[in-house]
Amino acid sequence: MHIEKQEARVYTGIEGVKTIYNEILEEVENGEEYLAFGIGKMEIQREEISSFFKKFHVRRANKKIKARIIMQPETKKEMVNFSELKYYQYRFTDVKIPTNIAIWKDNVLHSVWE
Repeated sequence: MHIEKQEARVYTGIEGVKTIYNEILEEVENGEEYLAFGIGKMEIQREEISSFFKKFHVRRANKKIKARIIMQPETKKEMVNFSELKYYQYRFTDVKIPTNIAIWKDNVLHSVWE
């Protein structure tokens, strides 16, 4: 049996968030897909975080990377700002999601917000 090497990295603060999401854009190719359980209402209401994710998704759409995001219903009002983006689908669920999770290629990101 062949076991692949696994690795874990820790990022902190908004700069850590920017670093990992910029890595996502570098790694994912045109036409590939990015999946996520999105950020919560408290995070999306923080201007610095919301602004960063808006810019991230504009850059993602420019690369024609498809995004499918599952969000909490409490974020519906804020998600209007993202509705015009291309290659972007989001749905809402009442299931409580304890962390933000992003999946791309063979990577999984778990974000814990304070």
